[in-house]
Amino acid sequence: MTVFDLDDTLFKERDFVTSSFRVIAREADRRGIISYEKALAILCAGRDGGMAFSSLAEEVAARAPGCGLTEEWMVNTYRTHTPDIKLDDATESVLAALRERGETLGLITDGRSNTQRAKIKALGLERFIEPRNILVSGETGFDKTHREPFDMIMMRNPAERRYVYVGDNSAKDFIWPNKLGWLTVQLDDADGVNIHPQSSDRPAAFLPQRHIGSLSQLL
Repeated sequence: MTVFDLDDTLFKERDFVTSSFRVIAREADRRGIISYEKALAILCAGRDGGMAFSSLAEEVAARAPGCGLTEEWMVNTYRTHTPDIKLDDATESVLAALRERGETLGLITDGRSNTQRAKIKALGLERFIEPRNILVSGETGFDKTHREPFDMIMMRNPAERRYVYVGDNSAKDFIWPNKLGWLTVQLDDADGVNIHPQSSDRPAAFLPQRHIGSLSQLL
């Protein structure tokens, strides 16, 4: 059984962030406060999401005080918007090929239920992964720093002979599957655009057993 992380593994988290930026910029433009292009430029110039939202909120407040397009509104929009994201062709091909080989697939992801479920729906992941094998920390109550999500996968799939976890973040993705005897595989950030920087400067228990440069190498 092969179990995946979601963000920066099956798709680039930056695409979700950019999707929220477009929604926010369109609303600012629709209200006549600031043009879509100008708002999007301010958001994209931020070093991170928080800085991006605060920068645009300051600009909006200067132009239209009390309009409601606050930093809090932007953060909520980021978390709750319907994302314009999709699997890239290579990732979709890998998931389809694994299923054709008879591989059972799973997903363990950290985050709020509504945010992660919106991503899962937009990416169409239930075409490849049975709903019972999709675990979101906001629903289970346990993130990947706990063993429970990995235990849940094994309990739900007792006939599987081996388990693989594919992720990107050695701060939390691999410690428990390593302890539980899974094979752990890190998808390396070849472009340097992941939300969480990858580091090998961690205790051995945190590190993956294998590295791949693309998901196609799983095949």
